[in-house]
Amino acid sequence: MATTSHRFSLAIPSGVTVTTVKWNYGDSFTTETGLGPMEHTYWQAGNFVVTATVTLASGDQSIVQHRINVLNYIDGMECVQDLAVTGPS
Repeated sequence: MATTSHRFSLAIPSGVTVTTVKWNYGDSFTTETGLGPMEHTYWQAGNFVVTATVTLASGDQSIVQHRINVLNYIDGMECVQDLAVTGPS
């Protein structure tokens, strides 16, 4: 069983006002919060698509996705712990 925690965050260009960010971690767990960093624990190994749906003050939305591969622990070694997802500036 994989119990690997990952950290996700967004980088927003200056002058852009974000009202909400909805995170979908690709494993049926979602949350609505700020830009991050967000920490999420995966309870099983597999390929997941992390999606951040960003709503701007204007009402426009932007969707950023990133595919990750969560591996089982091997000899106590951990997978990559930090991941930053950034969109176009």
